[in-house]
Amino acid sequence: MSAVWRASRAAVKRRRLQTFVIGLVVLCSTTTVLLALALLSAASGPFDKAYAAQRGAHTVAAFDTTKVSQEQLARTARQPGVEAAAGPFGQAVVDIPKDWLWMAGGTLTVVGRADPAGSVDRIELLEGHWATAPGEIVVNWSTQGSPAPRSSAPSWRPPAERR
Repeated sequence: MSAVWRASRAAVKRRRLQTFVIGLVVLCSTTTVLLALALLSAASGPFDKAYAAQRGAHTVAAFDTTKVSQEQLARTARQPGVEAAAGPFGQAVVDIPKDWLWMAGGTLTVVGRADPAGSVDRIELLEGHWATAPGEIVVNWSTQGSPAPRSSAPSWRPPAERR
C-alpha cells in the first residue's frame, strides 16, 4: 500500500496543473450535486407542506340533515383512517347586495365554525376579529384583491335579521 501512495504523491508533484484541474472539477461537481439536492428538497411537496401548516382538509363533505341524523354524522369522524374531523357545521346560502365590500352581488355560501383554530382547516384572521355575536360574519378574500375600507362598505345584515 505504501508503494501506491508513494507513486500517487510523485504523480501529483509532477503534474500539478492536472491535479489542480481535477480537484476543481471534483469540487464543482460536488457543489452542483449538493445544490441539486437542496433544490429538490425545497421543491418537493409544497402543497403537502401548506396543508400541514393550515391543517387542510383532504376531504370536505356536505350532508343533507333531512336524510342523515346527528349520530350518523358523529360516527363518520370515528371511521378507520380518519385522523381529524371538524363539524358538522351548519351552512346557509345568502344573497349578497350589489357591490357589497369588494364583491359583485350574488349568492354566498356561509358555513359556521366554532373557532378559527380548529383541528382541521385553520383560518388565518388577517383583519378585524372573530365573529362573537349574532349577525357577525368572517369573510375571506383572495390574495389578488382586498376588501374595501370599512368606512365605504354598506351596512348589511343576514336575511334572517332584515325587517
